[in-house]
Amino acid sequence: NFRMGDHQPVLDVTPGAWDGLMVSNPTVTETLSGQYMMIYKGVAEGAPPSGGRVLHGVAWADSPTGPFRKHPKPIFDFDNIDFAFEDPCVWCEEGGYFCIVKDMRGYFSPLRESSLVLLESVDGVVWQPSDPFLITGRTLQTIEGKPQTYQRVERPQLYRDPGDNRVYLIVAVQPLDDKEPSYNIRLAYGAGET
Repeated sequence: NFRMGDHQPVLDVTPGAWDGLMVSNPTVTETLSGQYMMIYKGVAEGAPPSGGRVLHGVAWADSPTGPFRKHPKPIFDFDNIDFAFEDPCVWCEEGGYFCIVKDMRGYFSPLRESSLVLLESVDGVVWQPSDPFLITGRTLQTIEGKPQTYQRVERPQLYRDPGDNRVYLIVAVQPLDDKEPSYNIRLAYGAGET
């Protein structure tokens, strides 16, 4: 982890625990009580170079810059899957919490392919599929209504435009042709448009 002078990371690894090798990919939201909740990716110590299982945890703090206090057990933990989800994007809405994640191999997606899915929780620890569950697969519609399939659709982030109050889902995409560069796509929701 990166350290400058006396500064400490807002969240660090826990040696010997499920997140003992690495923590990354944080997403933070303000909770109903005014605290801050972080969902993060953790990697267990294991064989180099990638380590052990990849899971996610949740932690809380009084400030968005921490320090964060970890819940002791991972969330999104499925016994038979070593790397189920990636790239969480969490927010608080309507008295609960919502999280878009990348289902890495379509383990849970009805498309049975890598997809973005939506989860919900009342406490940030226990999560269940939301309704709707599927956000998108690897095929998106262009403005002209044509389907465009990508090798990867990932890194979901939400942005609410203060001007028109429309919500945008921003995703990173990798074209099918490996020679093409990756880029971001903005999908609009709200005001009757998608």
